[in-house]
Formats: sequence, structure tokens, C-alpha cells
Amino acid sequence: SFDLDHMATLLQKLEASRAIGVGINRVPELFIIGLVSAYDVFLSNLIRCIFVIRPDLLSSLERNISFKDLVEIGSVEAARERMIEKEVESVLRDSHSQQIDWLEKKLDIPL
Repeated sequence: SFDLDHMATLLQKLEASRAIGVGINRVPELFIIGLVSAYDVFLSNLIRCIFVIRPDLLSSLERNISFKDLVEIGSVEAARERMIEKEVESVLRDSHSQQIDWLEKKLDIPL
């Protein structure tokens, strides 16, 4: 037997249980997204460190700054930071295999 007064509570509990099940099924997908995001953060930090340790690599970039932009930026250091940021963004837009190729080329080491 079942008391009909408890039907609303039972339905709420069943709906909550279904929502939990849906959420649990999404955990692997969210884990992969988080892992790729963590990789992107790591790679961007790595590229920045490479340019700090090897500033000569920055001068080999084929990026130009107009005089107007340089005046707006205000200093060579700020211009350097902007160039690094643009290069990081450019590399992160590439596929992961292209990112590894970029690292191999810049560091002249096989990965």
C-alpha cells in the first residue's frame, strides 16, 4: 500500500535522482574539458617562460608594431609583453600537434 499524501514528495525525489544521474553521466566529458583547459594554461605559461629565458626568440618573430601602436603602448617592455601575448594566442589557436611542432622549432629539440 502507498499513502497518496506522499506522492508529491516521491515524485520530487525521483526527479532529483534523475538529475543526479544525468550529471554523473557528464562527469567524464567535463573532466576532459578541464584537462584540455589545464594543458592550455600550462602551455601559455611555458611559452611565456621560453621568451623570458630566450629573448632572442622574440626578436625572430615576424610580428610588426606600427609607430602609432608603439606610442600608445608607451614602452619597449610593454611592446614586448604585447608581442608575447599575441604569439601565445596564435600558438594556442593551433592544433595540439602544431603546438608541439612550434615548440620543437623554437627550442630546436625533438619532443
